[in-house]
Amino acid sequence: MSVVALVMFLAVSSSAHESAHKSAPGVIMTQAQALNSAFGGVPPERKTLFLTAEQNAGLASRLDEKDLPSVITYYVGKSSGSAAFSFFERRRTFVGDAVLMTLVRSDGRLASVSFLAFEAAADHMPDLDWLARFEGKSFDE
Repeated sequence: MSVVALVMFLAVSSSAHESAHKSAPGVIMTQAQALNSAFGGVPPERKTLFLTAEQNAGLASRLDEKDLPSVITYYVGKSSGSAAFSFFERRRTFVGDAVLMTLVRSDGRLASVSFLAFEAAADHMPDLDWLARFEGKSFDE
């Protein structure tokens, strides 16, 4: 979860990394399409995590976030032959809303970040090559 929040924060809050990606803003792919792509067509298992108040406060402190949800829905499946976890989040950015899917490997390292929707001008979308530099990284790197 910590990798998810870090990458999403970096992806949607940095104006220094505008994209050369020029597709029209709006829905890029559905959640079902993203899961299908991430898990090779094998449906992942949907799970729900219920954080205690103490867990929520600890995570919020580590991530320097304020209003984290206490209920987190995620998906578990296999990606490239290994267990992986997929998280979805909608974020309001300084230019509009963004919906992202973050795929995290079982060792806690980032596998990928995919934009499912971006509701702002395409030239404000973060550079996908820049985002790819985080692949294989953990929260502490």
